Amino acid sequence: MDVYEQLEKLKVVLPQPSLKGGVYKPVKQVGNLLYISGQGCTQQGKPIMEGKVGKECTLEMGQLAARQCALNALGLLQDYLGDLNKVKGLVKTLAFVSSDPSFSQQHVVANGCSQFLCEVLGEEVGVGSRSAIGVSQLPGNIPVEIEFIFEI
Repeated sequence: MDVYEQLEKLKVVLPQPSLKGGVYKPVKQVGNLLYISGQGCTQQGKPIMEGKVGKECTLEMGQLAARQCALNALGLLQDYLGDLNKVKGLVKTLAFVSSDPSFSQQHVVANGCSQFLCEVLGEEVGVGSRSAIGVSQLPGNIPVEIEFIFEI
């Protein structure tokens, strides 16, 4: 499957990477693995929503935030690789969900990311292992941040 044909079919435009917010590498390559620093649910460096899932944000809003994290990761990969078709597979995602203490569906929030990557990259390439955890706070009061490991 050609990633760019799939993006066009889904009417998805890849974002430009946001400016770094500290001292780190957005992408760190080790052998054939690319470690992607945590991607927030931002567009052009600004949060698309703020608050905790289960309080200010609904489950569906959390899923949309997780999808935006995945989209930002693809934009970063495009910038780093120059060709998303070089991606052999998603190895792992780690989703951090800023949650109300009573909220326990962090894994369902993470599905917003997983389903999107499966649609764009296909099941063979776009589905990897995954963890989703609830946290008390994320930078900028965003509801979701996700780290990625891809194989090229």
